[in-house]
Amino acid sequence: MSLLAFRLGDLVCAAPLAGVREVVRLGAIRPLPGATLPLVGLTEVRGQTVRVLDPRGTTTTGPGPAAGDGDLVVLSDGSGVACDEVLGVREDEEATPAAGLPPYATGLLVDGTLLVDLAALGSVA
Repeated sequence: MSLLAFRLGDLVCAAPLAGVREVVRLGAIRPLPGATLPLVGLTEVRGQTVRVLDPRGTTTTGPGPAAGDGDLVVLSDGSGVACDEVLGVREDEEATPAAGLPPYATGLLVDGTLLVDLAALGSVA
């Protein structure tokens, strides 16, 4: 399975590449009054408005990156996930289920990387 690896603070995560449209630098985020985490606001990517989701609001990995300091993983559904850094593409086997993971996580890879379902993260917002 092809996975996109990325960093959220000190936490290394990976998500299936099939759900990723593109990766761009994180632009300015316009806050949405009344939005609930993980939805933190809106940004623009090539003239399109993109919902910005930040998993750090649902974990203990610390605050998200400021505009220009991180990356935005734009998903096939048009929403985007803010991260500190995209690490690249990797090939891995299925994850092992583990207790105590965030609701959008599906398990752990052999090296301890958290396997996440980015579509599930978007459904939380």
